[in-house]
Amino acid sequence: MRRMWIIAAAVFLLCGCGRQEMRFTVRESAEDAFPETEEGTLQAETEEIPERENVREPDIRVYVCGQVASPGVYTLPEGARAVDAVTAAGGLLPEADECAVNLAEKLSDGMQITVPVKGEAGSASAGNGKVDINRADAEALQTLPGIGPAKAQAIIAYRTEHGPFSDLNEMKKVPGIGDALIEQIRDQAAAG
Repeated sequence: MRRMWIIAAAVFLLCGCGRQEMRFTVRESAEDAFPETEEGTLQAETEEIPERENVREPDIRVYVCGQVASPGVYTLPEGARAVDAVTAAGGLLPEADECAVNLAEKLSDGMQITVPVKGEAGSASAGNGKVDINRADAEALQTLPGIGPAKAQAIIAYRTEHGPFSDLNEMKKVPGIGDALIEQIRDQAAAG
């Protein structure tokens, strides 16, 4: 039996381990396991494995601006993070406030990443004077009525895990946030 396995291993190695799957049948002798062809050589049974289709995730486009080397619109694979967008834009400039941008944030199509200058609060603003719940850090979120440190951290944790909020009403999925709180912050917050 040991001789049989040695012969099978040798045939496998000689045939190559490319895109074929080899099946061996244990028989009494090697001649039974590998029938001879008309030319007198041993032939192993092989079966072609179907080629795996290349499954490619869709692309997203994001706008990166502010304190990056090459601001612009970049195409990235679905599931990319803010750090990937910043890298595509040539990286951060020396005056960039990297802590103002959540570099671990999952990106979505059409999103804008704004990297502010150190000390500038630009990344927390939705551009209309409202706090952007998708970009604001814990300190900026706490400027909203009814949001303290615990709720601010819960908002950041939720958007890090699930991606940006599509609108304020989606914040109801965050533990501890309900309709009353959303109505309370509606004039001061936006999902940018």
